[in-house]
Amino acid sequence: AVLVVGMLLTLGGVESLCALQSESRSEVTIRALAGALQRDTDVEVRRAAARALGEIEDVRAIQALGAALEDDDDSRVRAVAARALGEIESPRAIEFLTSALEDSDADVRRTTVWALGEIEHVDAVEPLAGVLRDSDPDIRKSAAWALGEIESASAVDPLLTLLDDRNVDVRETAVWALGEIESARAVPGLSSALRDDNPVIRRKAAWALGEIEHSSAVEPLVGVLGDRDVKVREMAVWALGEIEHRSAADGLARALRDEDVGVRRKAAWALGEIDIRSAPRALLSALSDSDSKVRQAAARAVGEIEDPAAVPGLTRLLNDEDPKIRQVAAYALSEIRDPAAYEALVDALRDDDPVVRRTAARALGRRN
Repeated sequence: AVLVVGMLLTLGGVESLCALQSESRSEVTIRALAGALQRDTDVEVRRAAARALGEIEDVRAIQALGAALEDDDDSRVRAVAARALGEIESPRAIEFLTSALEDSDADVRRTTVWALGEIEHVDAVEPLAGVLRDSDPDIRKSAAWALGEIESASAVDPLLTLLDDRNVDVRETAVWALGEIESARAVPGLSSALRDDNPVIRRKAAWALGEIEHSSAVEPLVGVLGDRDVKVREMAVWALGEIEHRSAADGLARALRDEDVGVRRKAAWALGEIDIRSAPRALLSALSDSDSKVRQAAARAVGEIEDPAAVPGLTRLLNDEDPKIRQVAAYALSEIRDPAAYEALVDALRDDDPVVRRTAARALGRRN
C-alpha cells in the first residue's frame, strides 16, 4: 500500500502534497489506492491496490472495490476485490457481493461467498441460498459455511436441501452449519443424516443435534447408540448429555456396557447431566468398571443424581487405588443425604492422600 501511494504521490507532485495538508492521511491513501485500482493498466498494480484497501479495512473503500468487482476485466483483480470487501466486514458491501455471485469465474464466486460469510449479515442469506445450487461443489460447500457463520434460522430450509448432496464435504458442511444455527426445525433432517452411509456425516449430525438440544432428537440419537462406528456412538452419547432429557436414561444405561471405554465414560457423564431421581443399575455397576476414568465419571454422576443406593459403591471407591477417584467419591458422598454416607466420609479423614482427607473434611463441613 505504501509503495503504490508513494508512486502516485511522486507522479502527482505538488497537488498530492497539498492534499496531504488538507485531508487525513487515511483518506488520501484510500483515494490514491482507489485511483490505482480504477485506472492503472497493470493487473498486478490493480491487485495490489485492492489488497491494500482490504488491509486498511475502511468502509470508504467499499465503492471503489465494488466497482472493481463489477467492472474489472481481469478475474484475478475481481477475486482480490471480493476478498477485500469481506475483510472490511460491512453490510454496505453486500449489494456488490450479491451481484458477483453471478460472476463467470468460479474463483470469484467462491471468494465472494467467503466474503459474505465474513460479513455475517442476515441480508446475505437469500443470495447465498441461491448459490447452494452452484455446479461447483467447492462453492456449494463455501455457501453452506457462510450460512453457518451468519447463524440465521432463515437458512435452515435451504441448508436441509444439501443433506442429500452427492459430495460428502458439502453434506458435512451443511450439517455443521445447521448445528451452528441451533434451530429445532433442523432436527428431522439431521435425524435422517444419522443414517448417512458416511460415518463422518453421522458423527457430525449427532454433534449438531447436541448443539440444538431439543428433546425430539433423543429417540433418533438413542437409535444410533449401536452404530458400527465408535466415534458416532460416542458423539451420540455426548449429544444426549447435552440435551439432558430423562427419556435418554435407558439408552445411556445400555451405553455403559459398550465395549469402548470412551463411550462408557461419556455415558456415565451424560447420565449425571440428566434430571433423574434414581441412578440406573448400570450406572451403579459402572462404579466397579475396569477403567478408572469410567469409575470416576460414574462416581461424579451418582453424586449429581444424589441417589442413596450409590452409597455402598461410593464407599468402596474410597479404597480405590487412584486418589482422584477417592476424591470424587468423597465429594459425591457429600451430595447424598444418607447416614451411611456420613460415616464413610468420617472414615475418609484417615486416607493416605491429603487431598482426599481435605475433600472429606470440606464435605463434612457442607453437611452440617
